[in-house]
Amino acid sequence: AKETRIRVARKGCPANKRQELAAKLADDVSAALRAYGLVPKAGERPSAFGQRADLALTALTMDPAASHAVEAISRLVYGGLAEEEDLVVLAAVTDTLMKQAKRRLGFIRFLYYRWIVCTV
Repeated sequence: AKETRIRVARKGCPANKRQELAAKLADDVSAALRAYGLVPKAGERPSAFGQRADLALTALTMDPAASHAVEAISRLVYGGLAEEEDLVVLAAVTDTLMKQAKRRLGFIRFLYYRWIVCTV
């Protein structure tokens, strides 16, 4: 499911399906960030959370950076329309978080989040 969404986002998505795909990818990114222990603090602005996520995930050498995904999620939450670029960013961050999960989360947490919670 996640892998399929990532492929569709990278290949291009019809405009009438873009919002639905963006919302699902945003959920994927949010869930994966939670698995990594990255959640917004009370009252933290999305831009500040994005910067904090960037700092925490620097070792993953993410391209594009987590802050771009957090910005895309913020646009969706606050009523903005998803752009094609948002899909690509969300897909790239989801893919990176999933690929790095085993190494970054540790074996037991990885098993929990991959096979029980189905997050990464």
